[in-house]
Amino acid sequence: MPTTVAALNILVFLLPGFLSDRIIVSLNAPRERSDLVFVIDALVFAFVDYVIYSFAAAHLKLPAIPIQVSANGAEFLPGQSASLALLLAIAAVVGLIWAKISDAGWLYKLLKYLHVTRVTGRVDVWHDIFTDFRGYWFQVRLKDGTRITGWPDYFSDNPAKREVFLREALIESPDGRDYDLEGPGVLLTERAEIERIEILNKETDHVGREKTTD
Repeated sequence: MPTTVAALNILVFLLPGFLSDRIIVSLNAPRERSDLVFVIDALVFAFVDYVIYSFAAAHLKLPAIPIQVSANGAEFLPGQSASLALLLAIAAVVGLIWAKISDAGWLYKLLKYLHVTRVTGRVDVWHDIFTDFRGYWFQVRLKDGTRITGWPDYFSDNPAKREVFLREALIESPDGRDYDLEGPGVLLTERAEIERIEILNKETDHVGREKTTD
């Protein structure tokens, strides 16, 4: 807990940034961050939140600083409730917008188009493949020689795991026998020991039928 008034004011200032960052983290693939990076991210988003708030507050004639903590406690300024509600809304909207931009990779696509960078901004190649090739059938080859072809509905976004759920799966055993799975699909966990994944033709399933995307 903060032990000084200055530290408490810094914490209050960072709260909108923490909210924006929390929304972004909840809606995107998890990434490992140190405590220092976490605080820096919150500080950056708090700055963005307050810049937007300052323009809105000037237009709506609201206090420039919604709340100020002094040695005597919090100073409640006129219009504080509306100011705090506006700042909360701005922090939430900033978090939602940035979460969408980050998940869709729009910023990195623009930077790649401008030849500024070649990175995608996603967690790793596993996440790149399953994100960019939506609408394709995948054929997964296991270490024991089994081949499973299906429609990838779900996949893990944690770099520490490699799991995928294939719907409408066709399973081909190493001895040449094959069968359609009776059920919604098959979940391949890390124990399945995936050796490689092949991406098949778009919009066509494993028996040549046309496939409509979800």
